[in-house]
Amino acid sequence: MIITKLEIISFGKFSNKVMEFSDGLNTIFGNNESGKSTIICFIYAMFYGFGDNRGKTLSFREKYTPWSGDACEGKITVLTDDEKNICIYRKAGNVKKYDILRVYDADTGEEYQINPEDIIGVNQDTFFKTICIKQLSSAFEGNNDEITQKLSNIASGGDEALNYEKAQKILEGIRREIQPQRGQGGELTSITNKLAEAQRIQIAKSSLKTELQSLDALVTQTENEVSRLSKKESYLKDEDCTLEIARLQGRLEEMRKKAPQKGNTPYSMAGLLCLVLFAVAMFIDSNFTYLFLPLSLVFFAIGFIKRNPSANNNVKDTEAKLQRLIEKKEISDKEKEAVSKALDEAKKRLQELKIRKESISLSLSEESADTDTLSEKKKRLEAKLHAVTISMEALKRAHENMQKNFTPELNKKASEYFSHIAGGKYSRIFCDKEFGVMIETELPRESGFFSGGTVDQLYLSVRLALTDMLYGDGSCPILLDQPFLQYDKVRKERAIKLLENLSHKRQVLLFTSDESLISANKATEILT
Repeated sequence: MIITKLEIISFGKFSNKVMEFSDGLNTIFGNNESGKSTIICFIYAMFYGFGDNRGKTLSFREKYTPWSGDACEGKITVLTDDEKNICIYRKAGNVKKYDILRVYDADTGEEYQINPEDIIGVNQDTFFKTICIKQLSSAFEGNNDEITQKLSNIASGGDEALNYEKAQKILEGIRREIQPQRGQGGELTSITNKLAEAQRIQIAKSSLKTELQSLDALVTQTENEVSRLSKKESYLKDEDCTLEIARLQGRLEEMRKKAPQKGNTPYSMAGLLCLVLFAVAMFIDSNFTYLFLPLSLVFFAIGFIKRNPSANNNVKDTEAKLQRLIEKKEISDKEKEAVSKALDEAKKRLQELKIRKESISLSLSEESADTDTLSEKKKRLEAKLHAVTISMEALKRAHENMQKNFTPELNKKASEYFSHIAGGKYSRIFCDKEFGVMIETELPRESGFFSGGTVDQLYLSVRLALTDMLYGDGSCPILLDQPFLQYDKVRKERAIKLLENLSHKRQVLLFTSDESLISANKATEILT
């Protein structure tokens, strides 16, 4: 891929600035504050956006907004390896979500649904560690995982697009879906909770079924009790003797009025008088003595008959019967009250039992998750999680082994570049997986033992070697911003020669303020 054209509509100090580049070496000359770094940042912004307003440092939308107040806006046109002219257009909004992005064919205008980052093939962090070499910053800082992952995959002979990072991300995504390492969530946690709830419901339903059986028996028993008490209450109502008592009381009143008083009849008095006369006659020896005796007997007999003792007996019988009825009524009233109270309690208890029974029936009728299905699903997820964990561990071990493979190749390429710049003074350098670098003298020494210029040349060599290994020939340009500030004249000339050789296989954009490079390399653009 090469960058063929920049159209800076408004960005920093530039407005309606057009720049065109060719393949090979392109030299952009400009004095201090002429905008060399601004153009590099514009290229970065076209591929990766203007950033957001969060963080401690200024975003590009803040730093490069023109003083006129216009929004950052522009286009970059690139020629891809498959000969497509692709134009990337961006315009900054007040915040990131209002930014405008269009990616389209520069010849036909056909829109592409593609991320500009995928066109250049590296993320924004790797951009500044490989293809873009800014002034006095050749050393690596921060996380180098993407570089390491790309190189390890290439070193193993695989396709860089199918790299370790992507494989790990896929596996990590699967693992997080099943069960995150921290916090709650995940499908396995959800299934485990559902299974526990389903088992709890199952146990509860089993208990409810047992309770329902007991309630069925209690309901039947209580219904029988209600029926028995209802019948008894009806019977007691039918046996109410209130009317009979009133009737007997009336009859007794009439009987008492008609019955004579005991011993008060005239005939009884006449009989008594005859007995007295009989006694007197016996005393005086009268001839009427035997006459008074039969008369007294006759009168007593008539008095007894007139007294009607059977009538008095009927009154007594009626009184006795009335007393029995009154006593019976008192007992019956108490029994009716007790039966009525018991019946009310039984009905209330029956209603409560029926309500509880209905509630249990509704609970049992509610659908619940199948514990067997959930248990089976949980087993499958646990097996899948186990497989993913093993795969991640195996992939990590394989990745670590592959890292050992690319280090020798990186050291070889970087040593060749460094030896060329240093004129053969140093023939070998060592780079570890974190891109810490040592130079072989009598013994390997860390870069801190050498001058700033030598360190810059050292890391430039490593960057060029990385670019070769990551992107091959011609697939990606190199951008250099004032890379030779600490170089002496001889080593600068060697470095320029090295870049000229590299420009035969990839585009090189060299931004410099060194006037000697204008005539030597025929500057493509001179900034003022």
